[in-house]
Amino acid sequence: MADDNGNGRVTLAILQTDIRHLTAEVGRLADLLGKTCADQSAQRDRILTLEQQRIADAKTLGEMGAEVKRIDSREKRWDAFLGVLATLLGAVGVGSWLKP
Repeated sequence: MADDNGNGRVTLAILQTDIRHLTAEVGRLADLLGKTCADQSAQRDRILTLEQQRIADAKTLGEMGAEVKRIDSREKRWDAFLGVLATLLGAVGVGSWLKP
């Protein structure tokens, strides 16, 4: 960038224009960097929330699995009791038929 005389000298006005342009570009990049950092922070917070929810869901799922096992065990005991009761009632019923 030379002056109009073509002697290769750069004028102060040209340098000032270039500095303004560079300053504006640096400001734009700084704004973009700030926005990018804010976006990354929001994404990190969202990931953290999702991870905490996943841990809570896994805990709840484990608790539900334990509850299902407990209910299943109780149901099996109840079925066994009803089977014994049916056998006893059947024996009492058959015995009462056999009495003269």
